[in-house]
Order: sequence, then structure tokens, then C-alpha cells
Amino acid sequence: MTGASFLDQRAFESLVSSLLAEGADGSFGKVHIVSIGPGEDHAHWRRLMPKVIGIAENILHSRLNPDDACLAVQPGHYMLVFPRLSEAEGAIRAAAITQDIREHLFGQGDGGIEVSSQVLPLSRLRARPAAQAAETMDKVLRQNEKQAALTLDVMYQPVWDADAEALVGNRARIRRRFNGLELFEHAVMFGGEQDRMAVEANAKLRLAVPGGNGGFFFLPQAINDHAMIDDRAVAADIAGLVAKRPKGSVVELAGAVASVARPRLRHTIRAILDTGAEVAIRTIPDVESARFFRDCGVSYLCLNEAQIRAAGLTPSAIYAYFTVIAHDVGDLGFRLCLWNATSPADIKRARALGFRLFSGASIGPTEIRIVAPCVWPSDKVFS
Repeated sequence: MTGASFLDQRAFESLVSSLLAEGADGSFGKVHIVSIGPGEDHAHWRRLMPKVIGIAENILHSRLNPDDACLAVQPGHYMLVFPRLSEAEGAIRAAAITQDIREHLFGQGDGGIEVSSQVLPLSRLRARPAAQAAETMDKVLRQNEKQAALTLDVMYQPVWDADAEALVGNRARIRRRFNGLELFEHAVMFGGEQDRMAVEANAKLRLAVPGGNGGFFFLPQAINDHAMIDDRAVAADIAGLVAKRPKGSVVELAGAVASVARPRLRHTIRAILDTGAEVAIRTIPDVESARFFRDCGVSYLCLNEAQIRAAGLTPSAIYAYFTVIAHDVGDLGFRLCLWNATSPADIKRARALGFRLFSGASIGPTEIRIVAPCVWPSDKVFS
């Protein structure tokens, strides 16, 4: 195996040694194993193994980032390190890679071959002699197997209009759960913008749209090489949303918005607009891209503060970021939205820059029920 993400045993052990030296206890997100092996039919496995291994390694090549690492312990047995991911991120990303391999091999069936992922806390390695050795890690993983059960469901957060000082609707959020951990919305550990699970997540979100005319409803939908690829299917899907909510339906395009070819993106936006829904874009555009979105008929430009904070920016850097965006697009006519604001101070600063719609803990919690529109004065947000 070659490529920046795949290491020989010495380099792999060196990387794990450096992680151990950092002293982070209980870091479930760092070390994982993905295993592909025979079910009950070993002869069937021996016949398929060369093809299966080739497919699995191609997927690993495409799904691992340059700062990740992989060691082939034996054919069909791969140890992964995600140095920069949290507990939830690493665990769910390993499960997503496993699911991707399984679905590429067998679709929705199992094909008589087992594909699984396991998790190893660094604290368990630290307590053992020569713990950084790949063989030791492999043994510990086999002794402490955890079944990967990745589930998706939908929750909602209220949307506050700063000018009207009112809760004016709701925004859907996809929740990904794994072994007691949970993550919301788009997450880099799912193959980044090209997340194959976007197809399933989009469908879950659409099915969870409530009926009625209870204010605005923002429906995130990820567009990439796997999702929203057929304009006719997109139109049919969104027409179903508009039929349930004739007023206030907003499709929030996210995912690979910045890298999708412009003709395709223009056609997708037009297909949505033709259903009667409005369109929002969740991305950080340059001025030229922002003008393109406006000319396509996009009404809302959304920033996700939670995603920006995950990049490690300081509060002052985030504020500077908001300032630049507001300055660059302020005269283009977008309604600016800040989702998942983490504090009243962030909302107050963004409001002064021209942001109008907000969500986040200061507005209201993410819950399984939608919130009815109502008056919501500023003092309730900033208190």
C-alpha cells in the first residue's frame, strides 16, 4: 500500500508513540481498527479475498486525510490513526468507513463476509509495556471489540429573527449517534464534503419535515458527488416538502457547495426554486461566488459557527471572520444567518454586522419537537 496516509510499521509505531507522549487520557478518537474477514464460509472468503481487499484499500485511500495514518496489519486487517479527531469524531468516522466498505462490497446484504470496526483508548495502550507496537495494539483491539452501530435521526432548533425580535421558525439538524456518542450536522469525519452518508442523511431530513405553516423551516441538504445528482429527483423531493409546508420552506444547500460545478449548482438551485421553496447556501464564499449565488436566486447565506470553531479559531479570529464575510457580501441582498452561535456575545456582534437570523443555545435548545413562532425579545437572548 502506498500514499501519504499509509505507513510502514516503524513509522506507524512512531506516530502512536508521539500521541502517547502527548499525555491525552482516554482518547478513544485516535486509534481504530477496520477488519474484513470470513463469516461462516471460509472457502467463500478465500475466493473473494483478492477482490475484496482491493476494493477496501481503494476506499481507505479515498477516505483518509493526509494527516491520518493506516497500517495493514494483515490482509483485510487495517489499523487507523486519526491524530486530530475527538472521541466522537474518530469513533464515528471509523464506523462510517466500515459502512462504506460494506455497502461497496454487498449493497444492503452481508455477502457472507464480516466487516467491523473497533476502538482503542490510548489510556489502555499507555498501561502496557511496548504498547506502541502494532502487534500489541492489535491484540488489545481484538480483546476489547465494540460493535459499531451508527444511527441517524433528526432534531430541530428554533430560529430567531433579530429585527422582528421573534422566533420565526425552525431548522432541522441531522444527529449521528454511535456507542453513546453523538454529533450534529455535517462532520469532517464522514469523508468531508464527499460524505457518502449524505444521501441517507438528506432522506432522513426530508422525511422529518413537519406539516403546516408554522413559520420558516430550514431544511439542510448536502450536495456532492453522491447526493442531489439528478435535478428531476431533487425537484420531486423538494416538491414533497413544499406540499407539506406551502409557506416558509427553505432548502439549505451544504456539503460540497464550493466545489460543485457551477452549471450543475445553477440547475439544482433552479429545480428547487421551481417548486416554490427558497434556497439558502451554507458556505463561506468569496465575493465572486457570492455574486453567482445571488444571480442564481439564493436568498440566504448561512454560516455555521460550530463548524468554524472546530477549525480551532479564537473568539477574536471568529469575529474578524464574520466581519470580513459581512463586508464582502453586505451589498448583495442576502439575509445573513448564523447557526449554532455559542454565546449571546457572538449573536450581538454578528447582529451589529448585519446578520439577521440566528440559532444556538442562547436562542433555544435542539430538541425532538419544533417550536411555534412567537415574540422573543432581545433581552431573552442576551440575558
